[in-house]
Amino acid sequence: MSERCFNGKGQIIDPSRFGEIDIKATTSHFTSIKAVIKMLDDGSFEGTAEIMDNGYAGMDRRSQYFNESDSLLFVEQLEKEYPGLKISRHKVVNLEKNDASLIDSLEVLIEDMTDVMGDMMVFSPLLTFKVSDNPFKLESRDYPVEFSYPIRQRVLCHIEIPENYGIESLPSPIRLQCPARIWN
Repeated sequence: MSERCFNGKGQIIDPSRFGEIDIKATTSHFTSIKAVIKMLDDGSFEGTAEIMDNGYAGMDRRSQYFNESDSLLFVEQLEKEYPGLKISRHKVVNLEKNDASLIDSLEVLIEDMTDVMGDMMVFSPLLTFKVSDNPFKLESRDYPVEFSYPIRQRVLCHIEIPENYGIESLPSPIRLQCPARIWN
């Protein structure tokens, strides 16, 4: 069901029954990104990434794919969505199967994600797959933020560091989750 149809209640129009029915999201918007990346000596990264979209994320991505006139425009859109990402090979799986996960398999080069400070290179372990722009930046909010369905995103990056480098420090693992009562 399209997001624009979620308005809380719907009216049953049928000769054998009548009344209202609750209209709520039956699935979530879930994106899982898995990347196996090798850091190069110049601070860029190359490897593979798999973007798997389920539920409303899959519906949105399919819509985006079908709205582009060819697959090159879709690849350009992915590169805009993830700054610094250059896609050399792209394969999409389950494009026609609405009930299956939509999978984008990518061979990638990631640039401009590393800061060089003396003899050190600093980068976010999520690279280009991190959320970099706050979506809640209005100066004043007249209405509450509406989430039509639960939104989940998981990013797993396996990064191989060159042998002549060492890890100075790692960020602490963190898991963020909104309280369940928001979705009820």
